[in-house]
Amino acid sequence: MPQFMRACAVLIVICFAVAAQAQDYDAVKRVAETGNAEAQYKLGYMYHSGTGVAQNYTEAVKWYRIAAEPKDLSDQILEFPVPDKTTKSKNQFLD
Repeated sequence: MPQFMRACAVLIVICFAVAAQAQDYDAVKRVAETGNAEAQYKLGYMYHSGTGVAQNYTEAVKWYRIAAEPKDLSDQILEFPVPDKTTKSKNQFLD
């Protein structure tokens, strides 16, 4: 009987893990479809490795290619300092 209980516990853990991967896939795909290159690459990897989705090399290549395409970043926040024209520092920005 104890082996049966352990087997049941293992099956329950596996079921939760599969459900979590499926939710991760859904979230990644939703973000990838908005044009996020990192999510597109991750989705390609998920298809490539079969993580959270059936392994599919054709879909993997499709998402890897989409992730590699140049993106229009004009509507995204840039993570580098923008020079303040009212103050100048010798080392802060080049003229």
